[in-house]
Amino acid sequence: MSTRAIDFLYKWMDENIPEGASADPGLLTDLADQAIADAIKAGIPPREIDEEVDSVFAVMAEAVSNQEGGAIE
Repeated sequence: MSTRAIDFLYKWMDENIPEGASADPGLLTDLADQAIADAIKAGIPPREIDEEVDSVFAVMAEAVSNQEGGAIE
């Protein structure tokens, strides 16, 4: 388990998901791609994130949904 990867993702989402973001698939893909790119720059390999989450795209979708008042699943 990589606490470092999860901590990175949560911090990244707090800092990078725009307020009022929509669940547009294009935006979610861009967010997921940028999160992975930034993780690599921070020295966290994608496999480390993959060990913690099934899909970065799904994590971004859930974060945007929760931001819009959706329920946490």
